[in-house]
Amino acid sequence: MKKIFIIEDDKFVSDMYARLFRTNGYDVVQSQSAAEALDMLGKNDGLPDLIILDIHMPEMSGTDFLKNIKHNDRIKGVPVVVLTNSFYEEDEKRFLDLGADLFLIKIKTSNQEILEKVGRLLERSHQ
Repeated sequence: MKKIFIIEDDKFVSDMYARLFRTNGYDVVQSQSAAEALDMLGKNDGLPDLIILDIHMPEMSGTDFLKNIKHNDRIKGVPVVVLTNSFYEEDEKRFLDLGADLFLIKIKTSNQEILEKVGRLLERSHQ
């Protein structure tokens, strides 16, 4: 079973996506803080197969989180999907340049599209 780590500070949104992935056969871990998520990734033996990351969070932004993991040899290979409501075109380019594998806008992307895109990314990353 593929494991997805959702890093989203809005509990309602995090729970909604967790439910979506669980009902479609994924194991899900959640964190409402990028700093906490970074700590969890540093301590756990097993890494997730994919990280879903929000941009705007307290304590540590999604930008800082992504920079941290992409400089960590142990974690940097884990695919990252930025899932946000930021509409700025420069955000998409910036996050892809920082190493995100996919940039999706929550309100412009249906749950079915998210599932399909995450599924394709997981297939590519494990070939």
